[in-house]
Formats: sequence, C-alpha cells, structure tokens
Amino acid sequence: MIRARAAECEAPLDFVNDSYQKTPVGLSGEHQKQNAALAIAALRAANIDINDSSIAQGLASIEWPARFQRWDERTVIDGAHNPAAAQALAETWREVFGGQRATLILAVLSDKDLRGICEALAPISESVVLPKIRSERAADPEELAKILSGITPSLSYSVTPSVALALDQARKRPHPILLSGSLHFAGEALAYLRGEPGAFEECAQ
Repeated sequence: MIRARAAECEAPLDFVNDSYQKTPVGLSGEHQKQNAALAIAALRAANIDINDSSIAQGLASIEWPARFQRWDERTVIDGAHNPAAAQALAETWREVFGGQRATLILAVLSDKDLRGICEALAPISESVVLPKIRSERAADPEELAKILSGITPSLSYSVTPSVALALDQARKRPHPILLSGSLHFAGEALAYLRGEPGAFEECAQ
C-alpha cells in the first residue's frame, strides 16, 4: 500500500532498515536508534545540509520529556499510551534494568487499549500502584486492577487517590519505579515532582 501510494503521488520512496550505531544517542532504547536513522535519512532526502559532527552532537544531547526519562536513579517516566509504545518501553526497561522488575505506577485514559498496555507492562512489573489522576477521561483504577489480575493473577496492586500517595507507596518498596500509561499522567507526575502542580495543564494524550 505504501509503494502504491508513493507511486500515485510520484513521491520517491526509501526504506530505512538499519538503526543508527555510529555515535551515542541521548535517548534510551534500541527503537530510538531506529528513529535516529530515520531522521537522518529524512534530512538527506530533503537535501538539508547538516554535517556528521552536528548530527552526532545533536543526537548525543537530545532530551525528550516522558520518553524513558530518568527523573532520578530509581525513577523512570514514560508516556507510553498505546500497546506498541508500551512494548517498546518494556524492551527498553529490560535493556537498562535487565531482569529487575519495576514498581509500576500506572494510569491510562479510558479511550485507550487498556488490555494491550497492561499486557505489555505486566511482565516487567513486581507490583502496581494505580492512582486516580486529574482527568475525567481517566480509566477507573479498579478497572485496570481487574485487567491486570486477569493477565497476571499473582501481581499485587493497590489503588491510591493521588499521584503523590502513589509515589509515597512506591518509594517504600525496594524496586525501581516506572510511571507510565499516558502522556497526560506523565505531565501530571512531572508537575508534581517539580513542585509545580499548578503548572499542569490537561492534554489529550
């Protein structure tokens, strides 16, 4: 279908199959190296003149909030809000933490694929904390608990009324902490962690 559409539009078509490996990429995960290779190919296709040194410098220094963002030594924030993103997150978690499982703080918006996200993240989770977040679109934490229980019956979970209490609970456990499930939730969590909860604005993700 892509080939047919490109031909219809008389658009040149190039497939990028290899990830970027020449220099370090500031974002965690093999998929980000694939994204880097795609971005470089796009620059070249558009005849944008950027030398290899500038590309290397840019890729090394890139920052992307809520994309496997290391808030501190044991806390990661990632706004994965669909099954593909959650699967990429789980793979990146294993690359960084090996077999060490997370205390997962999970909040998802109700119009997303709840089961698909839970199925991707349950295998890397030791336990799950389900906070109520500041969105009318948020999935009921109890509904998420039922889905998780059906996927992994042995997985322990708790429900909390806020992000602040969820973090307090998670910090009492020995495992690294992963906050995920929604960019909306990631924004709320970052605002709280920065001590600026009033700066949080509701988004659609």
